[in-house]
Amino acid sequence: MSLSSTIPLTRLRGITPIHDDIQEVDELFHNLNASVAFDLPETIPGPRWKQDLHALLEQPTSSSSAFVMHIFITSSIIISALVTVLETVPTFRKISNAVWFGFETTLVALFTMEYIARSLAWSGSWRLYLRWALSFHGIIDLLAILPYYIEIALAQDTASFFRFSILRTFRLLRVFRPFRYNNSILLTIEVMFLSFRRSQHALLALSFFVVMVLVVFSTLLYFIERGTWDPSIEVFLDSNGEPSQFTSIPMAAWFVLVSKWCTWIFLLCVDHRISRQRSQR
Repeated sequence: MSLSSTIPLTRLRGITPIHDDIQEVDELFHNLNASVAFDLPETIPGPRWKQDLHALLEQPTSSSSAFVMHIFITSSIIISALVTVLETVPTFRKISNAVWFGFETTLVALFTMEYIARSLAWSGSWRLYLRWALSFHGIIDLLAILPYYIEIALAQDTASFFRFSILRTFRLLRVFRPFRYNNSILLTIEVMFLSFRRSQHALLALSFFVVMVLVVFSTLLYFIERGTWDPSIEVFLDSNGEPSQFTSIPMAAWFVLVSKWCTWIFLLCVDHRISRQRSQR
């Protein structure tokens, strides 16, 4: 065999052909999609307007109107989550509750109309409707609007009981729906999966090293910063007489983990900047 000849990958011990990995990844994504979503049927039984409504709401690449509708719904989802977040900011708590209620009512009305429209689009048969209603996206759509109507029915804010308003943020999960229409995104995910799979032993060794370093430095920090034990109140006190923040090694580990990662990221950024300056020279 000449030096320039190609050696088949199957001749190399311990190396799995790339084709097999890609096939396994395809099967993985197929099973994942089957578990959290459902395949869109080519045709919806029923009148033509149901088929058009289904294409408008479920197939954003079918027409320009469907694409605009998809952008509008996705924007509404992001605005809804943003409103939920801003309600918790102390600066915005000065705003009247009527303003927040108006925002929420408008968004819930839009999402309710969307849910009804999707129900009509999937009402060609009971099998198709239940397939959609019990799917991941169907359940998320329902959970996103239920808290509002529960509050109206109880005539009080249920957030003080069960934090129902958090469920509205779950609608953000629906922004991942466009991923199944973009082959480049799916290909990127497959490449990432293959990269992690081929580097699993190196990543395992690196993880073990990081954990060992974390345990060592956390233990040192705990014994150095825990302070003096006060038997009267049964806590460690620091030099100022205040209860120590490092009450245990896990508490010290959290501080080491955060500070260490920040330091590593800073050093990586500095090293990258220096490398770029050297390459430009």
